[in-house]
Amino acid sequence: MKKAFTMLELVVVIVVIGIIAAAALPRINDDHIVEAADQVMSHIRYTQHLAMQDSKFDPTDANWFKKRWSITFTRASFCGGKSEWRYSVYYDKSATSNLNSADEVARDPLDPSKFMSSGWAGISEANCANASSKYSLAKKFGIINVSLGGVCGNNNLQTISFDEFGRPMQGVSTTGSSATRGYDRLIHDGQTCQVILSTAKRQATITIAPETGFLQVTFADRS
Repeated sequence: MKKAFTMLELVVVIVVIGIIAAAALPRINDDHIVEAADQVMSHIRYTQHLAMQDSKFDPTDANWFKKRWSITFTRASFCGGKSEWRYSVYYDKSATSNLNSADEVARDPLDPSKFMSSGWAGISEANCANASSKYSLAKKFGIINVSLGGVCGNNNLQTISFDEFGRPMQGVSTTGSSATRGYDRLIHDGQTCQVILSTAKRQATITIAPETGFLQVTFADRS
């Protein structure tokens, strides 16, 4: 009489082999730097779009140019979370140099009930319910550091703004180093502006071109 495996035995063997393989093989892609760079680039473009659609020019307001749409990166703790890297898209309606109100923050175009922010200093518990963890780069992508390079990193600025023509600018409204005239923060030809994202293993450098705001990204392993 011939002996053979039953169907149940074959299924058990396949399951066991699968479990062993999953445990033994290293995770091939456990670094999310590409996804992080893609999301940040998308939201830089959206910030530019908002600036072009919502010009803040007002000849009766001496601070109008400080109210342009901006994307800002910060390491902080909001809404009960850890101190970690996150970002927000906003305009400084109050000209106080920071995002500090739900009236100033953009709404997520994919979910208008959510802010394009995971929180800000002084955020209320009620507004925390509308903050989104997708803007926490550490929590979602494992980002351990964010820095701005080129002229965008002057004076330790962590903000990039856009004018009504979509041209990139150094942060126009920042504590201790705000713009003093309408266009004195424009990024000119020959200047560079970069957002540098880092995980434990890799680094993404997003370069923003002068005038057009065209974006490109490069990746490198961290030594």
